[in-house]
Amino acid sequence: MRRTVILSDVHLSQAHPETDGDERWMRYRRRAFHPDPDFATLVDQLLSTYPADSFELVFNGDVLDYDAPWVKDGKSSFDEFPLTEDGCAEQTQRLLDDHPVWVNATAKMLLHGHRVMFLCGNHDIELVWPKVRTTIFNHLVYHWQRLWDEATANQKTDGLFSPSKSPEDKIRFRAWFHVTEDRIYLEHGSQYDHLNGVRHAILPYTKDRTRIHPIFGKQAFKRTGSRMGYFNPYYEETFYMGFWGYLTHFLTHYATSDRHIFRTWAGGMLRTAWEIWSHRHTEDWSDEVVELAAKETGATRSAILETHALTVASGENTMLPLLREAWLDRMGLFVFILLVVLGAFMLGGSKGALYTGGALFVLFILYEIVTPKPDLRTYDSAPPTVKRLWDIHNARAICMGHTHRPFSIWEEGHFYGNSGAWCPAFRDQACTEPVLDGRPFLMLWSDDSTLYGGLHWLRKGVITVDPEGVKTDPE
Repeated sequence: MRRTVILSDVHLSQAHPETDGDERWMRYRRRAFHPDPDFATLVDQLLSTYPADSFELVFNGDVLDYDAPWVKDGKSSFDEFPLTEDGCAEQTQRLLDDHPVWVNATAKMLLHGHRVMFLCGNHDIELVWPKVRTTIFNHLVYHWQRLWDEATANQKTDGLFSPSKSPEDKIRFRAWFHVTEDRIYLEHGSQYDHLNGVRHAILPYTKDRTRIHPIFGKQAFKRTGSRMGYFNPYYEETFYMGFWGYLTHFLTHYATSDRHIFRTWAGGMLRTAWEIWSHRHTEDWSDEVVELAAKETGATRSAILETHALTVASGENTMLPLLREAWLDRMGLFVFILLVVLGAFMLGGSKGALYTGGALFVLFILYEIVTPKPDLRTYDSAPPTVKRLWDIHNARAICMGHTHRPFSIWEEGHFYGNSGAWCPAFRDQACTEPVLDGRPFLMLWSDDSTLYGGLHWLRKGVITVDPEGVKTDPE
């Protein structure tokens, strides 16, 4: 039996130092809340429960978080490592060094002869760099060798994949999408999000190709959400407080500390908007994209072009959706209105200022009505048009991540699901109320003629089947 196990949105970051001195600051990034032990348990459960089956373990994007603050000089630093190939490879080394349990559990899958695949997400699009892939490969091989040495010492090497064999066909990377032998379509899903998509998923570079192209959702997360350490950026509800909620939050946390919330937001958003504007380009790399995607995935030219056609236009095309999401449009309009009203006062006195201010206020209200700001909380899956991927790739299943919302649906013999998230998302700042009550993952298996499976959970060390949207083997 072939089984495909899919996880996404783990967001492994460097652990926030325990020596910080403020238990509330970036608490969710403390080592105690890392998912590594649960992942090791999942691997052990899979290997012991299905010893005769063949596995492919798929990390379907955002398994590594390159946008969380990196640890420098013993603290979470707001300095930024360069998004060049060398800079990203060095950060990969730091991330993997901080998660030996996770790497070791992944290497254990390889030791038992199973395959592992990494797909790029929006927060780890850096996986597209060859040096980043080499760094991950070398880490896995090192842990695999160590596990083999332990097995040899204990004389328990039967059935294990020996390091004397080549691991190259056991570890695979994909920049955009992949279709398995069981016709399971895999993609992270950020290309269907106008805040996180890139022009060319397999070539996500700046025009000169020296660094990763700036992505609004990625950069905004890096420079605002992940730097406001009294929030939890993996749970968007934490940012929807309303006026009194924000005021209480400020008085409770920021007013009594040396942290800055307004400066972090304004500086981060302004820098992000300028960076995206300055790096916009319209270079047509379509032919190269088709060639690379065909080589990496084996898909036909028409399938690649049709898949690309399903993606949504990036917000950077007009910049307005990005400015609205960042609230920079309203901040700019507010400053503009103040300046115009001040000018009207100087020219026409208080009466002129009143009339001018009233007219501009009405125009501002009309602007808000005509250009509503989408609520991120309503984005729970890719648009329905992605179901066309069943036909485009002759797929039996579509598996995505990105939204952190797990679900599992069967429609007329076809599967569509989301693997949810393992990131440290909590409803409360003390990290006592996790958003999800378990660790979700998709598991699909095939007997060649029929595909089975769907959403599963790891709860209290035990694999359980989701009560809805799972097809099991016939009795």
